[in-house]
Amino acid sequence: QQAFQSGQPMPEDGTTKEAVLKIGPKDIESLSASLAISRPGSLAHLPTYAKYARTGELKPIYPAIDEVLSETGNVLIYQEQITRVCMEVFGMTSVAADTIRYNVGKKKKEEMAKSEQTLLDQGKLFKVPAEIVKYFWDVCNASADYLFVKSHAVSYGYMTAVTAFLKAKVPQAFYLWMLKLSREEPDALQYMRAIIAEMRKVGIDLLQPDLIKSDMDFTIAGKDIRFGLGSIRGISEMTLAKLSSF
Repeated sequence: QQAFQSGQPMPEDGTTKEAVLKIGPKDIESLSASLAISRPGSLAHLPTYAKYARTGELKPIYPAIDEVLSETGNVLIYQEQITRVCMEVFGMTSVAADTIRYNVGKKKKEEMAKSEQTLLDQGKLFKVPAEIVKYFWDVCNASADYLFVKSHAVSYGYMTAVTAFLKAKVPQAFYLWMLKLSREEPDALQYMRAIIAEMRKVGIDLLQPDLIKSDMDFTIAGKDIRFGLGSIRGISEMTLAKLSSF
């Protein structure tokens, strides 16, 4: 009942929304990058990636690094890119390169120090300018604990695209299932408030529970959605069966 009366959205930081609006993704690749870039470390380079996504213009870093990072506008967004740069720019084996990726992700001080020294040594061996080595290490360090695995980001991107399509084309069915699933959330009441607030913006009301018209679960009622009696604390199918016998 509190959720029904309030309709206030859940507080969110809006970082991902800001990234999507600035980037304007047009395919799964750019949508996935939009979701992954809204993390500490990568987020500082949002303007660079947004410009690339809209214009295709790359800001050069270093030729060998540009080859690896060009798919994301020369911005380090995914964990796999650390491994590739270490292998293709610094000449490391796949095991050594992935060790650096792992150490960056875990951010263990002693291991991080070893990884930095390895990078410096390999940089000298392969004649990578010191400022480029420092740049790459600083980006890795800033992104520790926060970089997405690309497969993870693409999965999120795909789900985002599908749910956005459903939300736009069949909003009643979309919100119906969102309400049903809200019961599984840790704070179901707060989650339901956010759904109700969105529904009202697109002209869909959540109708109050009715002993005659409501089913146990949420149902579509005309252009609106009827509150399910099963979502009211203390009401069970057994209770409804007793009421219907009168």
